[in-house]
Amino acid sequence: MLQQIRRRWRHTPLIWKLAGILLLVLIFLFGINRWKIEAKNPQDGASAVDYQSAWDAKDARAYLTGSILRFVKIPAKLEVTGTVDTGKLGDYTVHYTAHRFLWHMNEDRVISVKDLSAPEITLVTKPDSYTLPGKAYEEEGYSAVDAVDGDVTDKVQRKEEAGVVTYTVTDNAGNTATKTRQINYDDKVPPVITLVGGDKISVVLKSKYEDKYSAVDNVDGDITDKVQVEGTVDTDKEGSYTLTYSVTDAHNNTTTCTRQVTVSKDAPSDVASEGTDTPTEGKIIYLTFDDGPGKYTGQLLDILKKYNVKVTFFTTNQFPHYQDMLTREANEGHTVAIHSYTHIYSQVYASTDNYWTDYDQMKKLIEEKTGKSVNLFRFPGGSSNAISKKYTAGIMTQLVEQAKEKGYTYADWNVSSGDGGEVRTSQAVYDNCVRGASNNRVSVILCHDIKDFTVNSMDGFISWALQNGYTFLPMTEHSFPAHHGHINN
Repeated sequence: MLQQIRRRWRHTPLIWKLAGILLLVLIFLFGINRWKIEAKNPQDGASAVDYQSAWDAKDARAYLTGSILRFVKIPAKLEVTGTVDTGKLGDYTVHYTAHRFLWHMNEDRVISVKDLSAPEITLVTKPDSYTLPGKAYEEEGYSAVDAVDGDVTDKVQRKEEAGVVTYTVTDNAGNTATKTRQINYDDKVPPVITLVGGDKISVVLKSKYEDKYSAVDNVDGDITDKVQVEGTVDTDKEGSYTLTYSVTDAHNNTTTCTRQVTVSKDAPSDVASEGTDTPTEGKIIYLTFDDGPGKYTGQLLDILKKYNVKVTFFTTNQFPHYQDMLTREANEGHTVAIHSYTHIYSQVYASTDNYWTDYDQMKKLIEEKTGKSVNLFRFPGGSSNAISKKYTAGIMTQLVEQAKEKGYTYADWNVSSGDGGEVRTSQAVYDNCVRGASNNRVSVILCHDIKDFTVNSMDGFISWALQNGYTFLPMTEHSFPAHHGHINN
């Protein structure tokens, strides 16, 4: 029998021999393979799922497989009982039951719903926003929301370094999110040229004419030495002479303006061009405050009273709750002048009619609160502002001429404290005021009494000015107006 099997084996084709061997191997492996049923849900992960994620028992699958033949997966019938609420943190028990052929599975699994996702940080980006070189970034805005903790904006940590702002926030579960913002540094504001005496000057024939001007940039500071002047004045010959002034800052913003100098036998003195109420000798400071009265005006008035210093308030009705401050300002000897009733540029500069309606509203309010008539005013943004062009082209040129026709007097400034947006600390305001006043015999300083850091700087600045021989005066309609000398719209 054995010999017959051997003879048949010798005459059996090789392929059949191999097939037989393979079959024997498979039978052997099948016999020693430990079969079992496994069940799996793709959302289970390591027995934990994220808060508010998708988890559905229908996604679970069961297979009959073995310890050796892992690639063999025979689908098994599966039933899942129990629920997992991913909208609520906690542990949930799910029961899996499956069977195939002779094999069965019964298993309880604990599924933990946890907060596994970091908060989401959203950065606000304003299209026209930029930061002046050398200045701190002014935050455009941000928010942070976590799926579990809700609004976590107050937990965001900011760090500004090397032109990048990094925002980091961690939720109560320890999940951390980070986002960065590249700071856009730029300077789009042109320098301001101040023509001492204004853009029209008359001088006496055969007298000496001294051309006085200054230029200040919001970033570069005093750039008077960079002003280019074209034209000459011959005081030995009667006539009208035009001088053109031009200056460019480090960011290629250029300002150009002109002055007309008339030489004649009966011309008034240069002193008159500085304003008939402005002393001809000594160092004079006209300290002016725009946009109030507001929250800090009372504190400022206390400081002024302490030093017996009189200033000028170019007022608005932005904060009606503080209207009574207009009365106190006038009663304590300060000049109460007009700035704007609303101070909303889009309304004020929508048309010349809109401007004078706003003007008349503020004029009426001042007269009601002070009992005094007022014709002195300052344009929102100054006479050289360019933002008005956004609303009405050429409106500033029209308003300047109309003001003359109405008998109103407008004032600009030749020193800026920088508190309109360039700086945000008391020290910076103090430094700008000291530097500006030091460069002029007569200074008209622009400040804002609605800024707490500005008001906090005044005690130190006034003390410095008085110790260094300066005289503070309130403005009148006949004071040196510090006109910018050029109209940009």
